[in-house]
Amino acid sequence: YARWLMEDMGLKAIPLAVEAGLLLPFAGAIVLTWIADYPLVRRARTIAAANSDEQTSLAKGWTIGGYLGYNMRHQLLFIALPIGLIIGLLGGVSLLTNWLLPKQLAEKIFLASSLPIIAGTFLVAPVLIARLWKTYSLPESPLRSKLEEICHKLNLTYRDIRVWPSNGMVANAGVMGLIGSLRYVLLSDALLDRMDDRDIEAVFAHEAGHIMHHHIFYSAMFVFASVVLGMGAVGWVSLQLMLSIEAERLLAVGVWLGILWVGFGWVSRRFEWQCDAVAAWACGQRQDGDDPDLITHEGAAVFAKALKGIAQLNGTHPLQPNWRHGTIAQRITMVLWLGGSSGTKRTTDRKVWRIKIGIWLLAAAAAGLLVCDLVFRVF
Repeated sequence: YARWLMEDMGLKAIPLAVEAGLLLPFAGAIVLTWIADYPLVRRARTIAAANSDEQTSLAKGWTIGGYLGYNMRHQLLFIALPIGLIIGLLGGVSLLTNWLLPKQLAEKIFLASSLPIIAGTFLVAPVLIARLWKTYSLPESPLRSKLEEICHKLNLTYRDIRVWPSNGMVANAGVMGLIGSLRYVLLSDALLDRMDDRDIEAVFAHEAGHIMHHHIFYSAMFVFASVVLGMGAVGWVSLQLMLSIEAERLLAVGVWLGILWVGFGWVSRRFEWQCDAVAAWACGQRQDGDDPDLITHEGAAVFAKALKGIAQLNGTHPLQPNWRHGTIAQRITMVLWLGGSSGTKRTTDRKVWRIKIGIWLLAAAAAGLLVCDLVFRVF
């Protein structure tokens, strides 16, 4: 099929054409799956609306066209748009430089332009996604004023606070964007419809905590360093035991699963607990003379209530395990313990600070391994 696209159809020289053609059968299969799922989703939404005491967006009719459009925007195009932009730009650079310049110089320019193109695309991706998801600015209201106050309190800069239309399917808040001028705060329609303002503020403060503490950066660095070191260990073991290619690949898969499921899950849960503490701290009012980092009874209770409400809206049992977040019951217990024991957000900050130091050490070891490998290959 790939050969037919590249050679018989003559698409090899056209940026993105072959990649789009290769993904077309996969995308078609996904769409057929959504069509098969639609009656079940519609029935589940009908039951949920009947059990709700409020007239919310959850009760709105959702045609199959609307359902497919939502999934296309949030699952396929959400990934395909930034990745396709990167591939298209890189393909265009390659096509242009190979046409105008000698091959060796063209390759150097292509390599030099790759990192800026990738980084630039991910920086502007929130602007594209905000429009792809049909978000719109949150109107002026007491809630918006309070969220702006929380952003100021957490030193969180942003481009806009926007409503995330999901036809009642998503009850959550989020922050996307690595730099303030291209960062959006998102509040889903179900969250706005079915939770009170204080709960929304608590959920939002948790999401803002991820940006405040640079969790995206540290998560990416942990995965990169762990994978480099893990694959280095696989190569060493394979060399010592003279494993076959199949055995080495099987070992590599096991190491990958161990890194992501055990290692990344453990780190991610600590990051979540740190943000829980940030949210409980942000929701509490402290008296003059109190520790500025104190988590009050009030703040802990507000966030615990919001966390329980989010679980109910999303159909999550309090004891349901989650490898990246931990159980809802565990998180509520920890927050209430902090509030009841005069705890501060420094309690979790210190623990996460040690984890971040460990990630830096892992990254340094991974960088050293890559340098040694490069020197060995060159000399």
